[in-house]
Amino acid sequence: MGMHNTIDAGLGEFIVGKRTGSVQNFSNPLIAQPHNQSALPPTYAPPQPGFGSTIPGLVIQPQLVQELTPKERADIRRRKANRAAITRKAPLLRRMTGRVVSYLDINGRPITNEKGDFANGDVVPRREHFRRLEKHYRNHWEELLEQREAIKDSSDHAARCYLDAYERLDLLTRGLFLAPVSRDAMTMVCYLYRQKRTLFGRRKIVRNKVKRVRISEFDRRLRKFIDLAFTDAAYANAKIGGYPLHSLSARQLVYGFCSAPSSLVQTD
Repeated sequence: MGMHNTIDAGLGEFIVGKRTGSVQNFSNPLIAQPHNQSALPPTYAPPQPGFGSTIPGLVIQPQLVQELTPKERADIRRRKANRAAITRKAPLLRRMTGRVVSYLDINGRPITNEKGDFANGDVVPRREHFRRLEKHYRNHWEELLEQREAIKDSSDHAARCYLDAYERLDLLTRGLFLAPVSRDAMTMVCYLYRQKRTLFGRRKIVRNKVKRVRISEFDRRLRKFIDLAFTDAAYANAKIGGYPLHSLSARQLVYGFCSAPSSLVQTD
């Protein structure tokens, strides 16, 4: 989505004065007069052309600026609107009473339009917003657990997927969430497992380290992740389902964050 002056105390003035020959002689304590001490020989500086003047043989090529297509301009407006929605704060007086703008409805679903982008969220107490976020997270992993339970014995991958869903729900009973991004949301863990080469050249599957956080920190990182995901530079190479993050809808990003990191194994 990552979403990273030195004060010379008069030394600069001394260097400039030394180069220009305008330094002071303090060898005589009674007479401290500036004298000309040329440190560098004079150099030739060609005259600079003024406004409207020309230099023979010099041709200035106009810079070509590629205009954006209507589709590209619309996409920029869409991403800006989503960033403004996820970072929007409640009015000051309501914020002082502990209210926030929730991007989830009462059933824990993202508040979006027909295209999946954020619509105007509800200003609710922070506790109510956390209840909605927990419900969204719980519903998502309970559905995955039900789907994966039927195929958990079919392969090692299916077994890992089932155990991952079970772990998320078990952590949730203790008020913990797996955060797929770092605190500043500039680093993202896309895979829960990776292949590691052993000393004898064999490969084994190991688990990546993923931070466990409380719901307030999970919500903060989610907002930061979506804010960065809709920029041009952050998460330039990150994808969900094969699509770049900035091309996805806000609804897809919320679900993608809550389901990350993936149970797939990262390969070399």
